[in-house]
Amino acid sequence: MEVHGTTSVRSAMDMMSGISFDVIVSDYQMPETDGIDFLKMVRARDSDIPFILFTGKGREDVAIEALNQGADFYLQKGGDLRSQFHELTSMISKGVEGRRSTSDLVESQERFRELADSISDLLVGLDDDFRVTFWNKTAEELLGVKSAEAIGMTPFDLVPVIKGTPVEDVLRSAARSRTMESVTTNLLSEDGARMFEVSAYPGVEGLLVFARDMTASETASRLLAESEEAFRALAENSPYAVIIGDGKGGQLYANRKLAELTGYSVDELLKLNAFEKLTRPEDVEAVEEQMRKRLEDGSPAEAPYERILLRKDGTEVITELTATTIMWKGEKRPLALIQDITERKKAEEGLRKVNKKLNLLGGITRHDSLNQLTILKGWLTTAIEQEGDDSVRDMLLKVEKAADSLKMHLDFTSRYKNLGMKRPAWMSLAEAVAKVTEGLGRQGISVNTEVEDIEVFADPMLENVFRNLVNNSIAHGGGDMDSISLSLEEGKDGLVIIYEDNGVGIPTDEKAKIFAAGHGKRHGYGLYLSWEVLSITDMRLKETGIPKKGARFEIFVPPGNYRRQSEAPVTP
Repeated sequence: MEVHGTTSVRSAMDMMSGISFDVIVSDYQMPETDGIDFLKMVRARDSDIPFILFTGKGREDVAIEALNQGADFYLQKGGDLRSQFHELTSMISKGVEGRRSTSDLVESQERFRELADSISDLLVGLDDDFRVTFWNKTAEELLGVKSAEAIGMTPFDLVPVIKGTPVEDVLRSAARSRTMESVTTNLLSEDGARMFEVSAYPGVEGLLVFARDMTASETASRLLAESEEAFRALAENSPYAVIIGDGKGGQLYANRKLAELTGYSVDELLKLNAFEKLTRPEDVEAVEEQMRKRLEDGSPAEAPYERILLRKDGTEVITELTATTIMWKGEKRPLALIQDITERKKAEEGLRKVNKKLNLLGGITRHDSLNQLTILKGWLTTAIEQEGDDSVRDMLLKVEKAADSLKMHLDFTSRYKNLGMKRPAWMSLAEAVAKVTEGLGRQGISVNTEVEDIEVFADPMLENVFRNLVNNSIAHGGGDMDSISLSLEEGKDGLVIIYEDNGVGIPTDEKAKIFAAGHGKRHGYGLYLSWEVLSITDMRLKETGIPKKGARFEIFVPPGNYRRQSEAPVTP
């Protein structure tokens, strides 16, 4: 390892012009400028190089600003030097490994593009809105549309002849069921009717669509061979373990990634029985039943789902598995894409344990604090009743008010003690809203909710978001506020949940402050924590109401994070 040091930001920037660094470790307070400005200069030149801010500056705002500007790690000076530099060494290693992983991913994507452009099949990538994300050279040549022109358009606009045909049905069905779908059908062309086979494979996002001309049997045989060859090339370069079974526990195909994951060689995998060697005994019956359903009636599995995989040495690997069916050498066969998530699960479990301990400590602290506050308020009440001096009595009343405020803050934080403790999950929007709005009619407030059968993927504390909005309307909407409504607007960019009241609204100069921590007349954290709850699953919250005409909050839910209850898949 080679280390270069300097005390000048200007010198550091000059060094970067002549030397390629793997990671940068910077102080915060420096002669010419601070570490944040140095970070901005570095990101303007190189957006990928790992950056560690190592400083004695202990304010929380410095850490937040560093991470907002793209710092990879933040380490505060002080304490035991040995353990501190051990942590710094760990951060440096993680930063370097992360950058190398990113570089490997870019290379893998380039190999995929080269491979996709080399095959004779038309290959198109579609996102969840059926807009083109990838368009190979064969597609350019056959359809006469360049990739740059096709990106962002739909296949129904680019190839109008497929509208209303089985091809459109297959694309929409594969997107909805998240399973491979294919069809062989005649399509009109300038040369007359020609037979095409179109296959749609669900990916991490959207679909990967193959299309081949099956007009002549000789051509069909050649294209089938090329397709199998292309599949093998794609599978061998895939970051996922890939396995094709015979439906009885045997394997017809396994890639090198699966060999690495299980500890078996590829030859060994093709000879063993997966039910006996790769599956826990208690899971065999469920796996066989799911495979049988998919082969018989195309029953889809929830994709992806977790499954324990047994290695050759007997150890268990936690995997994320996407299962479907595929036509392999003329027969329908089960196919699975498998990803090792053991380390991720360990990290999640470690984080849950830490959060549980912190939550327990916080609960004990709140409990003890509330006990002491109860004692304090008791003595204050006694002192106020006995005190004859008005000035002293006024001071005691102020102390009592401060104690009440502190108790309110402690009660409020107890509601958020489980924030981030549980995994995000699919939640019924109607149920979350109903729990919060129940009983408002008895307070003279009418409620109109039009949220249909929508489910959103959110932190389990989503209910508190709506509770905060309702409490905000009641506390700040004014005496004439007597109506609350919730509605939905869906567009190509996602779903918007709209919350409105008919109160006095929020002044223009307050709109930029209401989501800040500590802002408000009460505890000051309701909208701030609502923002944090929603951000866990990439939802956003903003206020768009007109002052004096009521408050209006919009919750933006990105595509993939909402669905109708009728579309919810069956868990395998």
